[in-house]
Amino acid sequence: MKLPQSELPEIQPRKTLVAIDLGEYSEKIISYLFLLTRDIPTEYTIFHCLDGPIAENQARESINRIVEQSLSFLNKAVKSTIKIHIAQHNLIEELQLLHTKENFGTIFMGTNNKQGSWQMGENAGAILANLKAGIVAIPPSIDLTFPSNVSILVEKVQKSGFDFFSTFQEFVSHYGIFLNFVLFAKDKHTLEEEKKLIGEYQDFFDSTISFNFIVEQEQTYLNFLKYIKGIHCESAVLAWYEGTTAYQSTIQNSVTYCSPDMPILYIKQDCRINKREIGFSDI
Repeated sequence: MKLPQSELPEIQPRKTLVAIDLGEYSEKIISYLFLLTRDIPTEYTIFHCLDGPIAENQARESINRIVEQSLSFLNKAVKSTIKIHIAQHNLIEELQLLHTKENFGTIFMGTNNKQGSWQMGENAGAILANLKAGIVAIPPSIDLTFPSNVSILVEKVQKSGFDFFSTFQEFVSHYGIFLNFVLFAKDKHTLEEEKKLIGEYQDFFDSTISFNFIVEQEQTYLNFLKYIKGIHCESAVLAWYEGTTAYQSTIQNSVTYCSPDMPILYIKQDCRINKREIGFSDI
C-alpha cells in the first residue's frame, strides 16, 4: 500500500558547502555542484573568504551573478535553498567555525586555477587537510556532464569510513553509475595478501561485482590518478585519512595531488552521515 504524501517521512535537506575564490572557474564549480546534487534536496551554502581589495558588497554581487549564471544546472523541481556566507581573516579558521555550527555533509571546492595541473592549490590542500567532512575537489577543465563511470581505489578502510560509503552507495544505485574497482598489486604475493580486502569491498557494495582493474604497479596516490585517466572514467573516490595512500603521500611529499580532468571525492575517517539528511526527491 502506498502511503499518502502527507504521511511520507519528510526528507531533510542535505547541508552542503561550496567554497569559491570568485576566480574564473567559480561558475563551473557551482554548476557542477548543482548538476551532481540535482535530485537531492539541499541547503547550499556558498562560502567566500575576503582576500585583497574586494569589499563584502562587491563579493556578494559577484556571487549572486555567478549563481544566476549557474541556475540552468539546478533542478528547480527539488526543494533546495541557497545562502551566501562571506567571511574574512583566516580561511581555514572561518570554515571550521562555520562547519562546527552547520555540520555540512559534503564540502565542494576547486582544485586550483591552473589548467592541466596535477597539484592542488595551497588553499584547496589546506581545506582537504583540516575540514572534517567529505570533500569533492573539482578541476578547472571538468566537463559539465553527470558522471556515469566512477573509479574507487581499493585499500584498507576503517569501519567508520563505510558510514560515508553507505551514502555513496545509495547515490550510485539511484543513478545506476558503473563502478571501477582499482587494485594495485606489484607482484603475485601482494595480490594474495589483498584477497581478503577485495572480499570486504565485494560484500559491502555487491557480491556480484568483479574487480576488473588489477594494476601491476606500486600503489601510490599519483599512480592511481594517472591510471584512471587512461581508463576514461569520469570521477573517482579516495579514502583520505591517516594510513591511506593519499594521506601518506601528502605527508611524505608535502604535495597534495589531484586530477587535472575529473572530480575526486575524498572520504574522511570521521565523516558522520545522518540518514535523515540524505535522500532523493520523488519529483
